[in-house]
Amino acid sequence: MTNHDLLDVIGQAQDKYILSAIRTRKQAASVPAKTRPTRGFLRKVLIAAAILSLLILTACAAKYVGQLFATYFQQEHFAELSDGQRNYIEQNVQPSVAQPIVTEAENGYSVSVGSALTDGKIAYITIDIRAPEGVNLEGGDIRFLENPLLFPEPAEGLVLAPDGSSPDAMCDYATVDDGDGLSNTASVMFKVNPVLENENVMPFDGSIHWTMHAEGFEKAVFDADKMDFEYTPLAEGVWEFDLDFQSIDTRKVEFVAEPVSIITSDWIQEEYVHENQITSFALSGLSYWMELAQPEIDGEMQDVGDVVIVMKDGTEQTLLRLTAQSSSMAAPIILDEVDYILLSNGVKLQAQQ
Repeated sequence: MTNHDLLDVIGQAQDKYILSAIRTRKQAASVPAKTRPTRGFLRKVLIAAAILSLLILTACAAKYVGQLFATYFQQEHFAELSDGQRNYIEQNVQPSVAQPIVTEAENGYSVSVGSALTDGKIAYITIDIRAPEGVNLEGGDIRFLENPLLFPEPAEGLVLAPDGSSPDAMCDYATVDDGDGLSNTASVMFKVNPVLENENVMPFDGSIHWTMHAEGFEKAVFDADKMDFEYTPLAEGVWEFDLDFQSIDTRKVEFVAEPVSIITSDWIQEEYVHENQITSFALSGLSYWMELAQPEIDGEMQDVGDVVIVMKDGTEQTLLRLTAQSSSMAAPIILDEVDYILLSNGVKLQAQQ
């Protein structure tokens, strides 16, 4: 959906209800004064039409912006999203999240931060790029010259890199089809998965202000003959944005009432030989949180193998080789529709009320 589509919808809605108000006024002129609709009534009709138009605009914008997230999750999940998952995105997407601080670009390129989706613990952010007319951004991936970084205000419970940013290893991005039909535009989905000291830390619930820093980008196209990527420089520049998040749904559901025995592996070795316990396993809309009695053994991070989220309709989402702390999932989870969590040892975890 383009801006013109949105304006068309608004225009149609206003025409319909404003014409209705005009007809009401004409009809009122032909009836006795005592029974005519008052000016106050007509004013209410027009106000209602304006409010309805605004609601339609908001709903259409959320649906269009939400489609970017739906496209991203489908390519990550390798499956179509359910109606429930699409509704979750549309109800929780934040259409505007950033204000630019520094915008420098060469050759007519522009970069903007559009929308965000978060459950309070992790966040997905859209970065929109527009090239000059005639430049084709399609048919490849957008690669930043340096991985974009997010810097939070000082806050307890966030584990940061020495430069004060969220650790680079916990950030990722992917090019997403923006669906606008223009070859000189592209959208990139940026995922931020902060390292948290405990499950009560909510870095994206609106209480912490963030700054994003990005530098330059290029287009990468895979050459099947050479079995390698070919890179085309696009623009050098510096972009910084103030980010303020608003997490709409921060619910979580715990699935462990008491410690559950599990055999864990050194994450690198893949040999499941260590006796361990899961002391907490909680799901949010976009992430999970797991605690182990021994998150590390002999200095090696432990994983519990693959964990499967089984929904009430029989569909599944597999989380590969889980380690302690919080991390993202391939697609949103509708908490009320989860049947149970299946561990690698066959144990089923039920939601705790």
